[in-house]
Amino acid sequence: MSEEAVKILEGVISSLKDIKEQLIKVSRMLRGIPPSIELLDIAYRLDDFISEISAFKTDLEFLYETE
Repeated sequence: MSEEAVKILEGVISSLKDIKEQLIKVSRMLRGIPPSIELLDIAYRLDDFISEISAFKTDLEFLYETE
């Protein structure tokens, strides 16, 4: 079960990274329009979520290895 959870979290992390990159692209396309700055801010806030989920995944992997 833990191995499957790790794989799911890897997919979530990958998806969040893709979303972040897409938001950055859109923000650059809209450069100069105020909402573009908000999109860029959201994109970089995703880094916090990615880091937290990555840390949780690492902990889960450690627990899985010690079982």
